[in-house]
Amino acid sequence: MSRIQRISGLSQFFRDTAIWQYPDVPGYSLIGAGDAPKFPQKAPRFIPDHELDKLMPVIHAIACPFQRAALLVAR
Repeated sequence: MSRIQRISGLSQFFRDTAIWQYPDVPGYSLIGAGDAPKFPQKAPRFIPDHELDKLMPVIHAIACPFQRAALLVAR
């Protein structure tokens, strides 16, 4: 997110300098919207029921009680 914010600020700066037509600055923006990295995709915070039905028997079969408890809590 910080890269996106920094590139956005630079892009705005280059657009402004192009509009103000300074003599030593190109008359176009050097950074466009396509130069910024894409926003990260968020993973869903829940497990759908049809996938959870497949997962629960495997969790109950885990021998280590600590691993089983961690997965049950994370569920």
